[in-house]
Amino acid sequence: MANSISITINQIDNLTPNSATISGSVINNGSNSITDKGFCWSLTNNPSLNNNCISLGSGGGMFTTTLNNLDVDQTYFVRAYANLGNETNYSEPVSFTTLTDCSSNVFPYSVDLSTQAEVNSFGLNNYCEVTGTLNITSAPYPNSDFIIDLSPLASLYKVGNLSISATLMLETLSGLENLTEIGAGIFIGNNQVLTNIHALENVSSEISYLEISGNPLLQNIDSLNGITTMIYDGVPPRLLILGNPELDNIDGLSNISIMDEGFISIASNDQITNLQGLSSIPSNIGALRIFSNNSLIDLNGIEHLESISGELSLGYNNNLQSIDQLAGITHLGSLLLKECDMMTNLEGLSGLISIEADCEIVFNDSLIDFCGLQVVVNSNGIGGNFIVEFNGYNPTLEDIMNGNCSI
Repeated sequence: MANSISITINQIDNLTPNSATISGSVINNGSNSITDKGFCWSLTNNPSLNNNCISLGSGGGMFTTTLNNLDVDQTYFVRAYANLGNETNYSEPVSFTTLTDCSSNVFPYSVDLSTQAEVNSFGLNNYCEVTGTLNITSAPYPNSDFIIDLSPLASLYKVGNLSISATLMLETLSGLENLTEIGAGIFIGNNQVLTNIHALENVSSEISYLEISGNPLLQNIDSLNGITTMIYDGVPPRLLILGNPELDNIDGLSNISIMDEGFISIASNDQITNLQGLSSIPSNIGALRIFSNNSLIDLNGIEHLESISGELSLGYNNNLQSIDQLAGITHLGSLLLKECDMMTNLEGLSGLISIEADCEIVFNDSLIDFCGLQVVVNSNGIGGNFIVEFNGYNPTLEDIMNGNCSI
């Protein structure tokens, strides 16, 4: 038992023509300490310390590295190793093949794939890049050759745009794991049996739009956490998560930290309870629309917001009880608060100095306290119409100025 260890390679991903990311783990069940661990690789099976190796320190646990300067379209073998004193232990060997050189294998247009036969045929070309849109969708009725498998597209690691829409039998995106770069944006919409998008976990490029909408069985979007930047491409970046009734969180968006003047809409996702996935977005954005999320009880995740140059719209969130997380916002382009039936007060708006256009607060049955608007009203900070009606209490501007802001 003195030298009993378990050592494995867990995953090989992020394949490019010249690199690959390897992760492994080692568990020490014996009394001797692990003095060194890492990976060895070669063009032949069972590589050892006599081949190319990289040391990743001592001790047990998980370890990861990226192998660079590999040859294009070449099969390699890799083993994890661990040293215990004078003894070296290895994992079972695992092989991987680097991608082809995209400079010589690019499809220079957009492509529409609407049957499995079309996916299979296109995949035979082993393209590593589609410069236009890769559009995966369903063929017009009648059609029985449904797309169910994207593995023929495994050679792709770069596309101009990715659109996966209106598929009827596609359950996962398996086969797109090698995608690392999407030039403009991602649209995944109205896919009737799609349950996950795990295959996009290696995408880490800048994009300008992201829309996940109308997928009735989609359960999470965690694999989008490699996306950190959404850029301006003539219009502000758009982030839309709409109509996914089984999606219970948006945590996969939590690494998006650059999104100048972006438009965000989170709507009709019945299981979402908070907005923690927006915790890294910039403090100044272009617009925020939170509508019809029936399980949303608070706005945790957006406490850091300071300014929204366009609209802030909150509507039809039947269980939203508090907007206190908005207390840091000082400027709005416009405000719409509609049919949030559990909300009783507007204390979360007490930091507002200006609303450039309209302020509309309507059909909130339990709303009886408008004192959170005293600062912006008393500073004459509302530049458009002040519309307050059909709430539990409906004060005028004069009421709020005179201190009659609640009942």
